Amino acid sequence: MPNILFQLFSIITCLVFLVPPTFAEDTKVMRFVTAARADSSLFKLSRLTLTEAFKRLGYDFELNSYPQKRSIHLMKLGKVDGDATRVYNFNRDNEHPYYARTDESHVKIYFSVYMVNPTVKINTWNDLKKGGYRIGYLGGVKHIEQNLIGLIDPAKLFIQPTSNLNGRRQLAHGRIDAYVYANSARATKDLAAVDLKNSGVALAGVVDSKGMFPYFQVKHKAMATDLAKKIREIKAEGLFEIYQNQVLSPSSS
Repeated sequence: MPNILFQLFSIITCLVFLVPPTFAEDTKVMRFVTAARADSSLFKLSRLTLTEAFKRLGYDFELNSYPQKRSIHLMKLGKVDGDATRVYNFNRDNEHPYYARTDESHVKIYFSVYMVNPTVKINTWNDLKKGGYRIGYLGGVKHIEQNLIGLIDPAKLFIQPTSNLNGRRQLAHGRIDAYVYANSARATKDLAAVDLKNSGVALAGVVDSKGMFPYFQVKHKAMATDLAKKIREIKAEGLFEIYQNQVLSPSSS
């Protein structure tokens, strides 16, 4: 009898370890990259919107910031599931066949101009040319470069290699007349810097905006239509505006 009990105990013990539990199914995770900095409004808005969209599709969502070339390389190797922030025509010439676009924008970049003169209003890129202003901007922001280079006298363009804040300080000290931003949250934070609080630097206008689209790694391209539907739902429900206010408020960290 003891031998029989021992054998039964042994069988039960084996079953416990061999049979996987049905109640501990792993949550699926979609891992995306972006070239947007982790402290940017673009990154934060993308993470909020896409986290909610993927939640409705039954997925967790992770977003990591990498340099532009690194993001593209990871997509090419299939090491990540998508790239969160690309313009509509990013893959127009099929240079990156491993990118599959979701046909619904989940966030916009607003290109804003800041000046010290409160009477000047800037509404178009051409307004900057008409005024003959000395203009600063952060190097590497392609859409800004495409619109300023060739339009503005090169002698009046002042490129900041690493920091928007330094450009704003040049503006406050009269070394340039206007500074172009593509990051509303960063602009708000820069204005809150001790040496800029009473500088008179203020928003002169928004000259442009650009919708950003999530792209799947091509192995997930079948999901693009469903993700687009969820993003449209989020917009229709007013959540998009809530996320914008949350990220762009001065108190946002």
